[in-house]
Amino acid sequence: MTSLLHIIFEEVKTFKPLQKHRHRIRNIGKSPTSVYPMICFDGAAANNMGGVGFCLWMNEQHLLAFKLGCGSCTNTRAKLLALWASLRVAKDIGLPYLHIFGDSSVIINWAKKESTLDMVNLEAWCFNTRILMSSFMWVDLSHVYREHNRRADILSKEGLHLAAGHLLLTEYFGNEIIGESSSQLF
Repeated sequence: MTSLLHIIFEEVKTFKPLQKHRHRIRNIGKSPTSVYPMICFDGAAANNMGGVGFCLWMNEQHLLAFKLGCGSCTNTRAKLLALWASLRVAKDIGLPYLHIFGDSSVIINWAKKESTLDMVNLEAWCFNTRILMSSFMWVDLSHVYREHNRRADILSKEGLHLAAGHLLLTEYFGNEIIGESSSQLF
């Protein structure tokens, strides 16, 4: 079994600088590029339980990997909570601008105000996510295909096993874990 750390660092090696390569790769969609700070997020649901995973790169060497339990959840709700949680953490850290990548075109298009989410049980989360988005000077949202979002996907599946609102953080610098912590996000 491939470790999460191995997947993260193998994928970072394949990133191309934004200024040189903002194009499609082999017809499978845009790949995240090395622009910082950068967030990749994903949500997962299985057996009526949800999990969230997101990675926040401060720079090429410094990575914060998060997983969060959502409790009873649908896949759309988990993906919306993944965006909300990543924005919440970025705001708590004090980041003024973000590059955000996600593999859910439904959530990315909603966040860009190109579509709506007409689910009654998501109204409060939608409202809170919009409020968080407006608290940044600048937010760039991009859809990526699942092949380019594996690290967040793995974290979201690990989040399925956590209690609702329980957030776990693993901090990496280079190839080493430099810290781990947990908190209750909601």
